Amino acid sequence: MSLGDYLTGLGWFALSTGPVAGTTALIARRRLRALSGAPLGLAIFALAVALLMTVHLVPLALGV
Repeated sequence: MSLGDYLTGLGWFALSTGPVAGTTALIARRRLRALSGAPLGLAIFALAVALLMTVHLVPLALGV
């Protein structure tokens, strides 16, 4: 793998996980206030995985 391939992958990683992390934090702060401890951690993890899957699967479904 060349340096260009690595930097391209790193850029894609940053562009896809940054907004997912921000959106997860925003939703958790607004909608999951009643949870605390382990249930909150699991809900945040499940939400982040769902959003990350959406980021990757929507372009695939659209044929991009």
